[in-house]
Amino acid sequence: MLKLLQVEANDFLCYGKLSLDVTKYSLVQLVADNGAGKTNILSIITEALYGKNPRGYAKGELFNRNTNATKYSISVKFTKDGSTYIATTN
Repeated sequence: MLKLLQVEANDFLCYGKLSLDVTKYSLVQLVADNGAGKTNILSIITEALYGKNPRGYAKGELFNRNTNATKYSISVKFTKDGSTYIATTN
């Protein structure tokens, strides 16, 4: 089983900088207004782990357009079968 530990993003979609540490919790619920970025957190996870995002955006469409960013970086830290891994994309 894969257990999520941390999600980080810089200039990815709606996020300038995001650091989400879920190691203190056994259950995490994402609650926010529509358009606040809940699906973008899932996009960070799937993009880092599988190189794909749920909305099918091209790589050039994933950086934050509300800043002067022209690239992004993301990382997902997780455990699987007792080993810890970090999946990154820059």
